[in-house]
Amino acid sequence: MTLSPESRAEVASMIEEAMDKHVKTSSIISAVVGFVLLALFIEGLLRLLGIIPSFMGINISVMP
Repeated sequence: MTLSPESRAEVASMIEEAMDKHVKTSSIISAVVGFVLLALFIEGLLRLLGIIPSFMGINISVMP
């Protein structure tokens, strides 16, 4: 099956729009996931250093 040049151009533009939307959405999701992971890492580090009190009395100190 062959497409006319007009149809090919329309399909190419639709694919380009879909790819742009996908890239924007995936970038936002990646940024949010990265921010959450960084926040959790910083929270754990601050708990380890004793700046934030431990949660429910759980001892996470590295040194006995």
